[in-house]
Amino acid sequence: MNKSKKNSPVSLTKIRNLLKEIPWNPKTPGPMAIISDVGSVEFYEHRAIEEIRAAQVLRNVIASNEAKGLVALEPTVDVYHQHMNKAIQLLLLARLSV
Repeated sequence: MNKSKKNSPVSLTKIRNLLKEIPWNPKTPGPMAIISDVGSVEFYEHRAIEEIRAAQVLRNVIASNEAKGLVALEPTVDVYHQHMNKAIQLLLLARLSV
């Protein structure tokens, strides 16, 4: 089966657009500034795993609701995206610390 490039769920443009959500300034006061100062690869990896697991729970809720014929609530999907973005940020910190 040939898939149309227009309908492909993955493309370089889509990846670039998602990556625009990831950057943060570690010098701007906030939770990520504090986390950035920790400097522990193990901490970053552990927190990334926690964020991924939280996202998995939400994804399962979304899938369960869809199986029941319910529409996925937008806030649930947004929170899933927030957890995944945070996990990527933490993995970047881990990578920078090695």
